[in-house]
Amino acid sequence: MLRQDEYMMTLKDTETGVEIDVLFSPFDPEESARATAIQEEMFGVSVPVIQSEYLLWMYLLSDHEKHYVDGITLIQSGNVNLEKLSQYLQYDGDETCLERLRQWIDKANREQQSSYSRSVRQRKSFKTRS
Repeated sequence: MLRQDEYMMTLKDTETGVEIDVLFSPFDPEESARATAIQEEMFGVSVPVIQSEYLLWMYLLSDHEKHYVDGITLIQSGNVNLEKLSQYLQYDGDETCLERLRQWIDKANREQQSSYSRSVRQRKSFKTRS
């Protein structure tokens, strides 16, 4: 175990170096995340994996800088149904998280459109053509 606090524990696989954040929360997203989790195999063990929308929701509730960075990265990955998460937040009446989500989406979009991001994409596409 690398870190632990009241709401989070970080584990690290010694063979691969992959870090896994385990989030603990008294909020509704965690209950919904557990209820809708699907079984996946990880490191040879079948584990429940939550939908990315619930993970991002929990990041939105956190004040940890790492969760802000991870949330932006998750949005940029394109693996989150942002419309679905927006509907969850509206249904829950969580205007604070809804506004934070809008800000994070704007930030993610600005970063993806930056000249640095374009140059990284160009380098990657050049490598694949070579």
